[in-house]
Amino acid sequence: MMATIGSRYLIFASMYGRSIFWMMGVSLIIAGNLVFFLAITPLVAAGIGGLIEVLFAFLVFAKASKSKV
Repeated sequence: MMATIGSRYLIFASMYGRSIFWMMGVSLIIAGNLVFFLAITPLVAAGIGGLIEVLFAFLVFAKASKSKV
């Protein structure tokens, strides 16, 4: 599921031209593959995916608030 969500962010990067979406998409895809190949439990995998989403949300909103000032 993380790889699917990461792929969606790659589409956003192409649509909106923002490099932050490329980084987010690639990090989710890499994390999804690591979770799969290392056989990490679903609870931990969900935590990793959620943490990546929250960290990038802070980056996106921080950058947006700086550009409006």
